[in-house]
Amino acid sequence: MSRVMNVFGAAWGIVEGAADRWWQLASGQTLHWIGIILGVAVALSVAGHVDRWIERGRFHITLRLNGYRSHGEYVGGPEWRARRRRWLAETGKRPCHICGKPWQDGPSGVGYHAHHVDYFRAGSGHESNRDLVPICHHCHTRVHKVDRYRGPLGTRALGLSLRRCTGLIRAVYWPVRALRGGSGSTHAPAARRSIRRPTRRPRRRAVPRAQVPGQDGTNHHTSQHTGRRHRPTSAGR
Repeated sequence: MSRVMNVFGAAWGIVEGAADRWWQLASGQTLHWIGIILGVAVALSVAGHVDRWIERGRFHITLRLNGYRSHGEYVGGPEWRARRRRWLAETGKRPCHICGKPWQDGPSGVGYHAHHVDYFRAGSGHESNRDLVPICHHCHTRVHKVDRYRGPLGTRALGLSLRRCTGLIRAVYWPVRALRGGSGSTHAPAARRSIRRPTRRPRRRAVPRAQVPGQDGTNHHTSQHTGRRHRPTSAGR
């Protein structure tokens, strides 16, 4: 019986301690700051939902204007293929943006995916280079799974955009990139050097010495047509 009373007394002491702690929080400034933090979180969630709605709405409008009905149809279209070739030529074969795995060319030469971190400028083949990052197939699938998660505390409910989801998964995979070390080096295309050729001076045509007046005793008034000299007249004597 005494053991039961001791257990009950210990449990009651824990309850009293928790009640006292809650009273201290409620009467002080801590509860005030907790309310401020929750209010800021709700405001950021609402702003994220609005940003996500504007981004996806603009993307679908751009798709319709360019004759595409879905994201998959746009990815298989000529505009995106041409944009991806330009992106690869401009940025080079970089490692995966998430796990840091070096670039690997696929069986058809496609290699890693060009991941859209933002769809605001997508849909017409004019995406900015800062909106595209190289990413392997597994990381690409994982990022879009997190982006589409519809749980009560998922990314859809919290209003996280695709850029924030990508940054969140990249932060989680930071130890993996750190362990890879220098294996994730950047293979950028070599810049072309402008070869400056030396300027050639124009060659001066060598004038025959016999044609230079005054050097062989000839008269300055030599006829150009007949080559004969003009003899002085009697008036000149």
